[in-house]
Amino acid sequence: MDETLQQWCGGRNGAEAPDKVPLSAECQKCSLLRFCGGGCPEHRDSQGKNQLCEGYQTFFNYSSPHMRVMRDLLKQHRSPEELMAMLR
Repeated sequence: MDETLQQWCGGRNGAEAPDKVPLSAECQKCSLLRFCGGGCPEHRDSQGKNQLCEGYQTFFNYSSPHMRVMRDLLKQHRSPEELMAMLR
């Protein structure tokens, strides 16, 4: 029971295991990195790009305007559910 979560998951402060391909420079500069976090290292190709990147980009680019509306509704102490009525 002395193991920390980091030890149990096999990493140290988000550091990757030495046998994992590091995140590509393109990914490190991506505006969506803060959302996907680079994805799972197991899904990276030999150049360090996540194989699911295109899907992540599609999802986050589609959903981000809706997320902003929900954020603004919450700031106004309104229900984010109101977004559904706006989309109809």
